[in-house]
Amino acid sequence: MDFSEDSASRELFFVQYQEPALVPILTATLGPGACFYDVGANIGVYTLWAAALVGGSGEVHAFEPVPATRAMLADLVDKNRAANVNVVGAAVGDREGSVLLQVPVGASGLGSAVPRRWDVPVHTVESPLTTLDNYVRTHRPPDLVKIDVEGFELSVLKGMTNLLRDSRPMVVLEVLDAHLRAADTSIADIQQHFAGYGYSIWNLTRRGIREFGDQLGHSQNVLAAHAGDHDGALNVLRRARFRPNQTL
Repeated sequence: MDFSEDSASRELFFVQYQEPALVPILTATLGPGACFYDVGANIGVYTLWAAALVGGSGEVHAFEPVPATRAMLADLVDKNRAANVNVVGAAVGDREGSVLLQVPVGASGLGSAVPRRWDVPVHTVESPLTTLDNYVRTHRPPDLVKIDVEGFELSVLKGMTNLLRDSRPMVVLEVLDAHLRAADTSIADIQQHFAGYGYSIWNLTRRGIREFGDQLGHSQNVLAAHAGDHDGALNVLRRARFRPNQTL
């Protein structure tokens, strides 16, 4: 795929002028030697940012199921000589197997396992499907997980219950209402799932994180943190300034 033909790659033009929206979370959570899981890595903007933060002693695992998008991701990882990045050609959900993804033409970053109506042509891609609980059996558990899977977020969370219980990473995830409704889920379902493992969720605002009530803030993402385990990062993020999320 030509980089100029896809909206995900065109976003790189804007990233050169300002930090990606979730960088304050990465900076507060990841340092040398840390581990980051990027679920729905797209072309790797957060993958590469995390790779620089964790350094040679750290690890980044970037999950991207769409072959054309994954090829762009792998190319950028190679160009940036990010030897600490492992690109994983699989979708992530609540079971092992395979899954069909709908990928809109010209917007590979919006590929989704959740069927919905599109205003543009789409093509279907079959991808291997794994769970994070299964993945961590043979890989290092993460300190931070970023999830951006276009409505499939609750399925990812249901496939990482052992990870949430035992390792308790911080989690940042997209919660677009329209995408969640297409998957017959809601932000309330996500909040309830996290609460079962001792997590609270936080809005990202222009004046730092704020405890989530029943309304999403101006960001399309929320932060989930385990009580007592992430106090240092939460204190830093209370003073952070978050911009509305871009598409990456």
